[in-house]
Amino acid sequence: MWLWLGSVALAQYDAGFEHGQWAVAGEGSVVDSDAEAPHGGARSLRVVRDRREGFASGSAVILLDPEHVGQTVRLAGWVRTEAVRGGYAGWWARVDGAGGSGSLAFDNMNGRGARGTTEWSELSLELTVPEGAQQLVFGPILIGKGAAWFDDLALTVGDQRMDGRDLPQTARAQAPDLWTDEARRTVEDPRAAEVPDDWVTSLAAAAPLRSLVSEDFGDLGPLGAAIGDARVVQLGESSHGVSEFNHAK
Repeated sequence: MWLWLGSVALAQYDAGFEHGQWAVAGEGSVVDSDAEAPHGGARSLRVVRDRREGFASGSAVILLDPEHVGQTVRLAGWVRTEAVRGGYAGWWARVDGAGGSGSLAFDNMNGRGARGTTEWSELSLELTVPEGAQQLVFGPILIGKGAAWFDDLALTVGDQRMDGRDLPQTARAQAPDLWTDEARRTVEDPRAAEVPDDWVTSLAAAAPLRSLVSEDFGDLGPLGAAIGDARVVQLGESSHGVSEFNHAK
């Protein structure tokens, strides 16, 4: 059974961390929206980890257009830390290629993030969009033990500010339609490879999940029939680092 997860991040990402839209995953992590002493607005994102091993990261996704090839992606935001040990806090970004070609560019601020206890400071990273780029995945990251707060994130591609209202045309066109039953069968990406007939048939039988942005969980009904009496259920993902998959899990 297929479960269709439309990407809310394509339509808008919560750059000010005001609305609790970010999904942050990581073993040994506690994540919440914190109203105490944000850098700007009413809230910031707080991530607390109780172990030095591993990391916690959040993600948002935007589609990249061919016109962005060769341009510079700049991700800048404000970070505050408390007793971060065995790692650092900062931002990460990855440019993915089309057709499952994998990561084309990556930066997680290794060696440049905030350590120990620090006041609010602006941290940034830059990537160049390579040929074949299809999407940009980005977000906050905390490696090691301690607490970190994230706020007021700004993303630019070339001279274009991507603040959730000024996204590439491909993203603006696709994202809202993914939430309708009809559109999930007909959404087209002009850059996509030809889709096999059996894939189209399976997609037509997919069950759309809207409870990621709703309090009505009736759309999870088909899972009951699919799971049956199984004691172990494996949850897969078509792409790593997508916030909606973390929400669903």
